[in-house]
Amino acid sequence: MKRHLLALLLILLSWATSAAAGGITLYEIGTADLGTAYAGAAARAEDAATAFTNPAGMTRLSRSQIIFGAQPMLIQSRFSTSSGTTTSGGGGGDAGGLMPAGGLYYVHRLNDDVRLGMTVNSFAGLGLDYDDDWSGRYFTQESSLYTYNFNPSAAYRVNEWFSVGVGLHVVVAQQSMKLAFDNVAAGGVGPDGGIKYDADTAGLGGTIGILLEPRKDLRLGLTYRTPIELDFKNHAHTSGIDPTLIGQVVVDSLQNAVHTKLVLPQQVMASVVYGLTDRLDVLANLGWEQYSEFAKSMIRVRVLTQDVTEGRDYDDTWHAGIGLRYAIDERWKVSCGFSYDSSMADNDVRTPDLPADRVFRYAGGLAYAWEDFSVGLNYEYADLGSASISKSSALTGALAGRYDTNHIHVLGLAGEWTF
Repeated sequence: MKRHLLALLLILLSWATSAAAGGITLYEIGTADLGTAYAGAAARAEDAATAFTNPAGMTRLSRSQIIFGAQPMLIQSRFSTSSGTTTSGGGGGDAGGLMPAGGLYYVHRLNDDVRLGMTVNSFAGLGLDYDDDWSGRYFTQESSLYTYNFNPSAAYRVNEWFSVGVGLHVVVAQQSMKLAFDNVAAGGVGPDGGIKYDADTAGLGGTIGILLEPRKDLRLGLTYRTPIELDFKNHAHTSGIDPTLIGQVVVDSLQNAVHTKLVLPQQVMASVVYGLTDRLDVLANLGWEQYSEFAKSMIRVRVLTQDVTEGRDYDDTWHAGIGLRYAIDERWKVSCGFSYDSSMADNDVRTPDLPADRVFRYAGGLAYAWEDFSVGLNYEYADLGSASISKSSALTGALAGRYDTNHIHVLGLAGEWTF
């Protein structure tokens, strides 16, 4: 009995480790930066969104300001199995769907040199929902992570060309997963059983930023976001599992056994905004995220007197982006941008609950400004790559294939009020 339970929990653990990040880090946070694929975000410092992207940039706002951004995201993710797959059921249909998102940003002018800010948004999380009977059902059927970030911040202008800022992140996270269990492969009888796993927690982190303005036409921004530890104490519930494999005492153990410590990776971002002409700006980014440290997050399950742990061999990722912004006249601006993020996972590490590959983002936007109010409409297409998978074990079977469709359409509408 104990041998079968350990095997069952190892499936659960490997699945929980991969789903914890909920996908790639989200640059799409309901701001005008969507229109340049986030290029220049840490140096743009032109509206209240800088309270999150670089708190030091708040000193550039001469008056208090609030932004509300609505940003629906259409995720489309279709897996196509290859000859290496050993389980029947097909590719699982479109595992994506429509996900609402957005953000609220506020900057308060305290005096000539000090600004205070507040952000409510989400910068990590996605979700996938496959057909229950698909070929990868023993890896995952549903997987989601939702995060909610509450982020007070402050900035101080040291002199006319140098500002510093800090922010505190209070992140509330909800994690939910479901997968099937193969009774026959585990030595029992009967149709598939199931495991469901839900939890919520909170974590703390911070951001430090600096902004340099050596010339009127040049801004340089640098930010560092700390790791954010999410300490889940999860409850796994089973259904339909052959009682000869687990029995009632094992079900009780599962419901109280899973303890997951996960880390949202630390990030460094450097940005530049350069006024090439009076009307045309060039924006650029270079960034790094430590997903290799996220992979070392502690996953522990206590079964009777034994701890079972599992990790994941992820790589650090690199980000680069470039964008253009053109002022048609005093009221109208158009923008465009492109960015690239390297892959955090190789084929033998990648799993269907986190099919993250290299990411290309293509974006454009349009903004119109009145005296104290402006509105912007932005669009981004994120190509998440083919995300090939080749995974197998005795209890999950083998899953091999790639994603013929793996992308996100993002539409952002943001309103900005200065007072």
